[in-house]
Amino acid sequence: QSTSNVFYEWDIETDDLHWFSDIETELGYAPGEIAPTIEGWIRLIHPEDLPQLDNAVEEHRSSTRDINYYYRVKHNDGTWRYWHDHATPVLDKQDRPVRWVGGITDITENKLAEAEILREKNFSETLINQLPGSFYMFAEDGSMLRWNDNLEKITGFATDEIEQMNALDFFPEDERDKVFQR
Repeated sequence: QSTSNVFYEWDIETDDLHWFSDIETELGYAPGEIAPTIEGWIRLIHPEDLPQLDNAVEEHRSSTRDINYYYRVKHNDGTWRYWHDHATPVLDKQDRPVRWVGGITDITENKLAEAEILREKNFSETLINQLPGSFYMFAEDGSMLRWNDNLEKITGFATDEIEQMNALDFFPEDERDKVFQR
C-alpha cells in the first residue's frame, strides 16, 4: 500500500497470477474483470507490443534470466498505459523456475513527457531549417550545438564535419582572436 508499483506472482505450473496490488482499480476495471491468468493479462497488452512477448511465457517456464519488458496495457477508459515489467524467478532445488515474482512501474507520464519533448525538438528543427539564412548555436567553448541546413549549403561542410568544428573555424585565422574577444 505504500508504493505506486504493482506487484505480482506467477505460478508456472498452474498459470495463476496473484496480484499484490489492486490491478483492476489501477486500470479502471471492476473486481473480477481481469482474469488472474497469463491469458487474462495478455489480452490487455497492446497488439503492437505483443511480438516482443511472443515466446516469453514459454521461455520463462525454463529461463532463469530476469524479465525486463516495456509495453502498453489497456485502461478501461480506452487509453494505453506504459508499463515497465521486471520480474525474477523463484527456483527449486534443481535451479528450475517454479514461479516468478515481479513488479510493474507505470511509466506513462515519463513516456508522455518524452513524446512532448520530441514534438518540441522536431518543431524547433523545422523552424530553424526554414530560416532564410544560415543559423548556428555554439557552446561557450565554441563547439557547435545546432545549425540549419543552410549553414551546410553555404559553407560546403557536411554534418559530420561541422560536428567536429569550432565556431571560430568559420572565420579567417587572422580574425579569430578579435571574434573570440567579442
